Amino acid sequence: MTLMDEFTSRLFREAEDTLKEEPELEMLLNRTVLAKDVESFEDAVASTVCYRLLLHPPCNRKDIVGGNNPSDSMFCPNMLNLLLRRAFANESILEAGYTMKESVRQDAKAVIDRDPACNSLLEVVLFFKGFAALVCHRAARQKWISSKRGRSMTALFLQSQASAMFSVDIHPGATIGAGIMLDHGTGVVIGETAKVGDGCTFLHGVTLGGTGKDHGDRHPKVGTKVLIGAGASVLGCINIGSRSKIGAGSIVLRDIPPGATAVGAPAKIIGRALEDDPASGKDDLLENVGLLHKSPSCSDTEVISSVSAGTTTTTFLDDDEDTSSGMCPYRKYTQLAQAAPTNALTLCKLAKVMKERGCCNMNEIGSSFFALDKRNVGYLRRNEIDEGDFVAILKENTSFEYHDINDIFQIIVRDNSS
Repeated sequence: MTLMDEFTSRLFREAEDTLKEEPELEMLLNRTVLAKDVESFEDAVASTVCYRLLLHPPCNRKDIVGGNNPSDSMFCPNMLNLLLRRAFANESILEAGYTMKESVRQDAKAVIDRDPACNSLLEVVLFFKGFAALVCHRAARQKWISSKRGRSMTALFLQSQASAMFSVDIHPGATIGAGIMLDHGTGVVIGETAKVGDGCTFLHGVTLGGTGKDHGDRHPKVGTKVLIGAGASVLGCINIGSRSKIGAGSIVLRDIPPGATAVGAPAKIIGRALEDDPASGKDDLLENVGLLHKSPSCSDTEVISSVSAGTTTTTFLDDDEDTSSGMCPYRKYTQLAQAAPTNALTLCKLAKVMKERGCCNMNEIGSSFFALDKRNVGYLRRNEIDEGDFVAILKENTSFEYHDINDIFQIIVRDNSS
């Protein structure tokens, strides 16, 4: 028996056990997971999502039970069921490298593994609206990208109906990886050009939105294994690095580097995630974070004195994109730089050298320094600057060629030795 067969068997076994224990669920189960034409996990999901999408409010007409009278539905139930099953069977249209069948199975497993309130696969299929909304999105996306007109009214119907029934609004043009958990789901909004990597967890009220009336690529790009807390808004065509955490209620307007933890409105970086997979742990209270100048990974960590309110903040880019700006997620590093030891490498010093070499991109500069500052103290002493590490980090985070990176390293070593 294959793993996929075991997945299906588990669902059927749980449904049959539930029916014996709670016979009042007979109508629900016989119309969804245990329907006569259901032969696989995918069939069960398709039947269940179809049933939930086309539910009608209670009425006095005896010929309508649960809104399954085709003449009374806004969309033919049989056609919707067939649409979902065909989407599951389609192996030529991939989303983030996965078939719909692969993605949905990983989504279900993610809920079971991460949600302490979930005790069975059956619960996920029958009741978890974040899961159901993702199923709708994945089917809608197939219609959207395969349409000859470049857009599909059927896809928009699925989006609209999922929004109405599950309170989750995902544009069919968005690209979402596998193993995603939308915890509670209510209020999640994901825009047309957004991209979400594998293994992410979003809590309720998360928005991946655009800004203004711009067309084209205008929504966030979220890496893998990212945790985004309840009510957080990530706005604009910005990057949220893999393995990062965004605190509840944050408003993120600039790139966040991989492994960082950002909170606030607008969000600023307060440290780095200590887990390899923040999304799997659901650290909603951000307790598992190595805070700036409080890193538990180093025995000789210094406590940096705070900068007085009257101190002038040093800028490291042009006036409209510097760390003193309330929009910049690296503004904490500017304060730490002012308290750093003499000749230490700070974000401001790195920015000055990189700027002289032609880099005026705040995100490249900030993400490079964040990766270098492994002790979370806001500076590096000369003996902490390893050439191989330095070159690899700048190669990954900037557009510099190797000879430029080598020149930058030599300048920094020279300045920090004088």
